[in-house]
Amino acid sequence: MSDRQRDGSSALVFGARNLGLAVIEALIDRGWGVAGVARSDATLEGVTAAGGLALHADVTDQASVRGALEQAAAAHGPVDLVLNAASAYGGTRSGPF
Repeated sequence: MSDRQRDGSSALVFGARNLGLAVIEALIDRGWGVAGVARSDATLEGVTAAGGLALHADVTDQASVRGALEQAAAAHGPVDLVLNAASAYGGTRSGPF
């Protein structure tokens, strides 16, 4: 996180495009360490540009969610906030969300 001062809070945002990216930007501006999760490389590039940790994962896959939580915690410490801003539609995905 370049010139911003971290306040020690950590967040993980699933669905890092649109609403998710806006939340990521707002939290980073407030000093949070933030990881953004998406399936597309273009979306992940936006997370990186905002100053977040970009993680490729799928919120519909439990192992993928666990891995993202572990990576976010390893990078920023215990995760204080998890937000699911992922779309509830599209594709043929199935799973807990």
